[in-house]
Amino acid sequence: MKKVYLLLTVFAIQFAFAQDSQMFYEGYFYVSNSKAQKNLLVTNKTSGNYDFTDDKGYLVIEAKAGDTLVYNKKDFRIIQTYDLKEMKAILDSKYKSETANPILSNDYLASINSKKNDSAGFIKSKVRAKKIGGNSEIFQYIRKSDSGYVIKKQTSKNILYSGSLQVSTEFGSANIHPKLQNQFVQGRNANGALQWNGPETAEMFSFGPQISTLGFDGNPYEYDVNGRLVAKSKSISPANAYNNSILQNTQKSSTFLSINSYYEKDKSRKWNAGLDLGWVREDLLIKDQFQDTKNFGISLGKNIFKNHKLSFNYKFNEQKATNTNRIGLFNRAYQNSLLTPISFENKQGNLLSTGQRSYSSLADNPDYLLENFRKYNFNQNQNIFNVKLSKETGKWQYFVGQSYENTKFSNFDYYKKFTSGFQNGIETERNQNIKNYNVNLGGSYSLRDSYYDNNKLYFNAILNQNDTRISYTNFQNYNYNRFSQDYILRYKFNFSDVLFNDFNLDGEVGNGIYTSNTTTKSDFFIPKLALSLEIKDLIDYDLKAKIFGSIYKNVYESDFNKSYSNFLLTQIDNQQLNTYFPVQEVQSFNNLKSINNLETKFGLRLSYRYGHNLEGSFTNKKYANDVFPVFENGKIMLKNLVDHNSKSYDLNLNLNNFPFRYGNLQIGFNKTTSKVTNVLGDYENAPISGFNSVYRGIVKGEALGVLIGNAYQRNENGNVIIGNDGFPLVLAEKKVLGNPIPDFIMKFSYTQNFLDFSLNVDLEWRKGGDIWNGTNANLDYYGRSENSASQRSISNFIFDGVLQNGNVNNIPVDFFNINEPFEQNKFYRYGSLGVAEDYIVKGDAVRINNITLSYNLRKTELLKNVKISVFAKNILLWSKNKIDEQTSFFDSDNGQGLNFYNLPSMRSYGATISFIF
Repeated sequence: MKKVYLLLTVFAIQFAFAQDSQMFYEGYFYVSNSKAQKNLLVTNKTSGNYDFTDDKGYLVIEAKAGDTLVYNKKDFRIIQTYDLKEMKAILDSKYKSETANPILSNDYLASINSKKNDSAGFIKSKVRAKKIGGNSEIFQYIRKSDSGYVIKKQTSKNILYSGSLQVSTEFGSANIHPKLQNQFVQGRNANGALQWNGPETAEMFSFGPQISTLGFDGNPYEYDVNGRLVAKSKSISPANAYNNSILQNTQKSSTFLSINSYYEKDKSRKWNAGLDLGWVREDLLIKDQFQDTKNFGISLGKNIFKNHKLSFNYKFNEQKATNTNRIGLFNRAYQNSLLTPISFENKQGNLLSTGQRSYSSLADNPDYLLENFRKYNFNQNQNIFNVKLSKETGKWQYFVGQSYENTKFSNFDYYKKFTSGFQNGIETERNQNIKNYNVNLGGSYSLRDSYYDNNKLYFNAILNQNDTRISYTNFQNYNYNRFSQDYILRYKFNFSDVLFNDFNLDGEVGNGIYTSNTTTKSDFFIPKLALSLEIKDLIDYDLKAKIFGSIYKNVYESDFNKSYSNFLLTQIDNQQLNTYFPVQEVQSFNNLKSINNLETKFGLRLSYRYGHNLEGSFTNKKYANDVFPVFENGKIMLKNLVDHNSKSYDLNLNLNNFPFRYGNLQIGFNKTTSKVTNVLGDYENAPISGFNSVYRGIVKGEALGVLIGNAYQRNENGNVIIGNDGFPLVLAEKKVLGNPIPDFIMKFSYTQNFLDFSLNVDLEWRKGGDIWNGTNANLDYYGRSENSASQRSISNFIFDGVLQNGNVNNIPVDFFNINEPFEQNKFYRYGSLGVAEDYIVKGDAVRINNITLSYNLRKTELLKNVKISVFAKNILLWSKNKIDEQTSFFDSDNGQGLNFYNLPSMRSYGATISFIF
C-alpha cells in the first residue's frame, strides 16, 4: 500500500470535513441598487459548492478561510477567518426565540379558534419537505387565560433534498496515426523485375509492383473473390487498393443520478441519506470492441448523541468489456491491419479449409484475432463498505472509520487455433481477487482558537490489511499479503496580525511512522515541516505576497494491484511478439526496502486586487531504493534498483477580466528534470519497459528511463563510419539515444462568461522530449509506410560520413535496386526495427485538449438549474513528427517515449445536459 504521508493533506481534509460541515459563511447579497437579490446563484469557487439566496438575499454556504464566493458571474468575495461561524451559532443568532404575551382581540381569537386545534389548543404541525436553502417556521399559540395567548415557536421538522441528473453522449474517432502507402502490392524483386507474391507464398513484404499496373484475372482463388493479380493487359478488371483499417468511429453514452436528502429538527440536521446511480456504454476505437460500466452507491448518516455522528456508505462498481489489451491483443491486431498489403482484403473471410485466412502464414487476419467466443471476456466487480463514527464539534474532535473493499477481476485471454505462433491455440482465465480492510482513526485538539490564530494538534492511525490472490487457469497461482501501519502526529498553527492585519503566518510540523510485514525495515522518522507567510497591503492595499516552503518525507511500497506481467516484453524482440502470452506475475513483494522520497519545495505567490496572481515554485524530490522488476531464473522479481532525483520548476499566472470583462486566463509552465544518482547492485542499463533491443533503461548520471538502442558507428569527431558497400555501419553495443522527458510543458486555459453562456478553451504546448518511433521503423522494413514508398526510388545517394580508412565517403548507393538481392536494400538490411537512432524523434506537439460551450437555464424553485454543454476534446493535435506523445507502449506505466503500434488517441465531440434540483 502506498504510504500516505505524502498525502497528509488527505487526512487534513478528513478533519476539515468534520469542521467544514460546521463552518459556514452567512450574509446578504445585493444588486447594484442595494436591493436584495432573490434566487441569486452563489458558487464557492474553491470547493465547487453552490446555493441560491432566499427572498431577502440571504444565504448560508459551507466555506473556509481563503475560499472565493462568486456571484453575478463577475462579483466575488474572499472569505476571511472571522467571516466563518458554526451552524449552531448562526441558528442561535437568527432564530433566537422569545416569549410574548400580546393582548389579542376577541375577533382575532375567534379567527384563530376557527382553525383546527387539538385538545391542548395547539395548531397541529406537519413535517415539511423543502429544498436545501429554503426557510420555514411553525408557531404554536397556547391559551394562557380567557383574554390572552402566548406565542411560542413550535418544534420544526423538515425534510430537505437536493440532487442532479446528468445525461451525456459523445462521438469519437482516431487522432494521429501512421501514414501508409497505397501504391505497391505484396511482393519483392526477383530476376531484375518486381513481382506480386500472393498470400500462399507466405510473403510478408510490400515491395511488389505498383497496383496501377495490375488487375484481377477473375479465376477462382481462395484468397480473393476477384481472382489473382496479373498484368493489367491480361486482366478482366483493374485492381484497387483495399482498406484494412480496424479503427472505428465510437459512441459513448452515460447517465448519472445523484440524490441527497436530510432530515432537520429545529434547524439541526438529524440524519441524511444519499443515492448515486451511474451507467456508461462506450465503444472502443478497435472495431467490435465495447465496454459497459455500472455504478451504485448509497449513504446514510445519523446524529446519535452529544454531537456524535454515525455514517455508512456502500458502493458497487461493475465493468464489462469484450476484451482488454492485457496480452497485447489490440496492439497485435492493429499491427497486422497496418501491415496487411493493399492487395489483400481481410474482411473477405477469416478461415480457409486449411486454416486461418490471412495475407501470410506468418501473420494474422485482425478480424480473426478479434472474433469473440463470448460477449464479455473481461469482468470487474467491486464492493466497498465504509462506516464512520465521528465527533465534529468542540475543542476535541475525533473519528473512527472502517472500510472493506472486495474487488474481483476476471480476464479470459485466448488465441484461437491457427493463430500465428499458436497453431494449436492457447487460452487462460486470469482471476484476481483483492480484499482490503482498513481502519482509520484520528482526532484533533484545539490548543488555541480565535478569529486571528488557530493552533491544532492532529493524530492519525491507519491500519491496513491487503490480501491479493491471482490465479491463471492451467498456470501458476500467486498470493500476496500485507499488513501495514501508519501513525501520524501533526501540529498545525496559524497566527495573524490582530491590530493591522498586515500578515498571516501558517505552519505545520509533524512526524510519521510506517511499518509493514513486507518491508525489511520500519521507518520511525518521517518528518514534515511547512511554513507560509502572507504579507498584505504591500502597495496601496492592492498587492499581497505569500512566501511558502516545505520539506517532508514520503515512504511507500509497490502496490499489489499493479500487474508487472507486461515486463516480459523486455525479454523478447519485436519479431517474437507472435509468441507473447503473459501468464506470469511478480513472485513476491516481500523482503524489500521501502521507497523513500524526500521532497523540498519553496515558492512565492503575488496577488493583485484579488483577481490577478502569479505563483512560482521549485520542487526537489530525492528518491531512495526505488523498486522495479527484473527477470531472473525465468521469473519476474522485484528489486530495489535505483536512487534518483527529480527537479521541477513551475510558474502559474492567473488573470481575471482579461483580455475581456468576465474573462479568466490561466497560464501554466512546467519544466522537469531527472537524474539517476545511484544504481543498486549489478543493474546498470537494466530495462524498465520496451523490447530487449530498444527500451527505457536505468543509467547512472542520466535521466530515469532514458531511451536505449542501437546506433551508427562514429569516429572521435562524431562522423558516421561508412562500410565498403556505401551504407553506414552499426555499433554492436547499445547506447543512450534520448530522454523522453519534455524540455517544458505550457498549458493555457481561458474561460469567458457572457450572460448565461460560458466558453472554456484548454490548450497545451509540449516542447521536446524524445520518442522512439518503432511503428515507422517496422512499417519501413515491410514496405508499408509512406516513407518507404517515397524513398525506394532513390539512387546514387551518398551518405554523409567517413570511410573506415578515414577518407570522406564517396560511394553512391541505391535504396532499392531491383537488380540486386532483396536483402541488400536499405529498408531490409538493418532488421525489422532498423537502426533505433534513425527513429528517435522529438515529441513537440500543440493540442487543444478541450473546448466547451455551456448555457445555464434557470428554472423553477423545484429545478434550480439546467446546464446544457457542447464540447470537443483533443480535436486538434499538431505534431511535427506525426506522433502522439501521450500514447504508451502496450499501455504500460513506464511506456511513455516508446511507440510500437501504440493505439491512437481519440478526438471526440459531444453534449451534456445537467439538471440540478
